[in-house]
Amino acid sequence: MISNWNAVVGDEDTVIHNGDFQFYKKDTGIFSCLKGHKILVKGNHDHSATRNMGWESIHDVLEITHNSKKVVFCHYPFETWNNAFHGSVHLFGHTHTTPITEIKNRFNICVEYINYTPQNLDRYTKGVTI
Repeated sequence: MISNWNAVVGDEDTVIHNGDFQFYKKDTGIFSCLKGHKILVKGNHDHSATRNMGWESIHDVLEITHNSKKVVFCHYPFETWNNAFHGSVHLFGHTHTTPITEIKNRFNICVEYINYTPQNLDRYTKGVTI
């Protein structure tokens, strides 16, 4: 995870981690080895040790704009989300590799799907249509 992360993330990049950073209830030392500014969208396995690692911010749900597209992050998959019918994107992770119903503009970004490597948001926002 550390080598995959640091291969694509620079010191000034921002990474939004969509929950379940680690299953352990103590700090394993991984966090401090990862480059970039780190934001956490809390998952169900993010205990106090994870929440106290030094994240720039921590959220239950996070909405940002990227390339004029609204992006809604939540650890849990939504059936619908803010501006879902107007071209926004929802990124989730809770289901890991368990298949769920596909919904337009909703993407599973769990680490198992992205090979433990942070992805550029362009991957999910380019080509998005209403």
